[in-house]
Amino acid sequence: MELTQNRLYTFADTIGFATDLAPLSRGVQYLDKCENAYFEKSGSIRKFGGELKVNSTAFSGAPNVTGFYDFWRSGTSGSSAQMVVAMTADSKIYAEQAMDGVQTDITGAATITADAIPYFFVARDTLIILNDKADTPLSWAQSGNVASLGGSPPAGRVGIYHVNRPWITNTNANPSRLLYGSSTSVTDYTGADTGTIDISPEDGDRILGLAVNRGRLLIFKGPNKGSIHVMSGRTVSTFVVDFLIAGNPLQSMHGLLDVGNDVWMLSDTGIYSINAVQEYGDWKKADITPFLKNFFRDSINRSRMASAQAINYEDRSTALFCLTPLSDVENNLTLGISYTNPQKLKYFTVPGRSCISAGIRIHPTTKLREACFGTTDGFIKRQDVSARSLDGAGGYTYRVRTPAILIGEVNKAGQEKIDQPVNLRDLLVRSESVGNYNLAVSIQRDDKAEQTFTIGQGGAGFVLDTSQLDIDTLGGGGIQTARINEPVIGGNCRSVIIDLQQSGANQDANVFEVGLKFNPVSESRATDLEDQTQ
Repeated sequence: MELTQNRLYTFADTIGFATDLAPLSRGVQYLDKCENAYFEKSGSIRKFGGELKVNSTAFSGAPNVTGFYDFWRSGTSGSSAQMVVAMTADSKIYAEQAMDGVQTDITGAATITADAIPYFFVARDTLIILNDKADTPLSWAQSGNVASLGGSPPAGRVGIYHVNRPWITNTNANPSRLLYGSSTSVTDYTGADTGTIDISPEDGDRILGLAVNRGRLLIFKGPNKGSIHVMSGRTVSTFVVDFLIAGNPLQSMHGLLDVGNDVWMLSDTGIYSINAVQEYGDWKKADITPFLKNFFRDSINRSRMASAQAINYEDRSTALFCLTPLSDVENNLTLGISYTNPQKLKYFTVPGRSCISAGIRIHPTTKLREACFGTTDGFIKRQDVSARSLDGAGGYTYRVRTPAILIGEVNKAGQEKIDQPVNLRDLLVRSESVGNYNLAVSIQRDDKAEQTFTIGQGGAGFVLDTSQLDIDTLGGGGIQTARINEPVIGGNCRSVIIDLQQSGANQDANVFEVGLKFNPVSESRATDLEDQTQ
């Protein structure tokens, strides 16, 4: 009697989507594809939510929404007021009160270069608006039209509010100069309480990003060679800038993220962490996408990295990076990095959604922090909503595909025998009963034709022509285990590829693990078994 061996592969153990690892694996240690799927804290892989319009009517002319900002102003009334401010490619600025459908053109007399990408930051209850074309800085305080920022502010591209003063950098004349305004006014940039700091000038790079971490200002240069500097001190007399590290140039003024006590940055070769823990007096820099070098090299349009945008979607413990695919000219590919377990980051992609710009908006009713994308047709769209369909496009495909999993029997010591054929008996899929939706499960044995089966997700059974299936429901109907067994799946093999897909509009999927059952096969029987399964 042949001993049946079992292998259970949990997605909690994977590092998610990876492009640089071998096409063969002894287990599901990584995924060949992980599309429209994110990682739950439980370790399961859930279908990424759909999208809904935030502004019910498109901005006039349906232009590209090049940037937007969820602007809250505390005021003096004892309550905060929320306005969503958006810039469009046709040189307009709009405001909506919590996106209530009433869009107000607040451009006024402002001159804005077409296709400008804005950079927003708040200082002293004033929204300051810069852009990548280095136009005149604008300001807005939730009434009337935007206006030129008073005083003599620099026409920079990036800014931040730090130690109670505005900082602006990357002007045309001085791309490596950091200028700071007064600690009492957002319009004073020339008085005694103001000044400038040059950061490695004329080194072939510009200051592309600013971030505050543990009370200090981090200064990022790019997009060519790259360097990072850190400024300490809280007053003009105590400001001190130190060189931190060279290399890994920042690519986009929207390529920095605050993630917990850390800062993540988008470089030309991947995404890096600037670890806030000091080691021997120095900061650490870590590559957090070590297995995605081919993705950054071959799958994205590197000439458009300056247009990339990134947001920290904290409600899902996930960072989202909006990029342009290699063959496209607009952002419509999102790379997700799940940090539900900070020691084991996991990666996925969300393809096919327009994401010219990205931001976090606090929902005015639920107060949830929602990931939102600006699109090419004049809308801001909420992402990852429970209705799993795309606005105007219907369904999309959840896909989780493994590399070729090498299967081998084990010896008496529990060690795998290498490249020994086995007789595959069963494929098991454990998932949550999320609704009466079908999950397509494909399996490919070695180089044989792929077989596809259909599993119901409602906990009530399966649809598979005349094939025999078993189902167990665990946890009060919440978790089900599906088994696709002989004779339909039986056969000789050394490796298998498992591909899970769910494409229905407004349909869900949430898979925890897959498993295999097989019998060892001696080499003398392998040819006979192969003949039976052709």
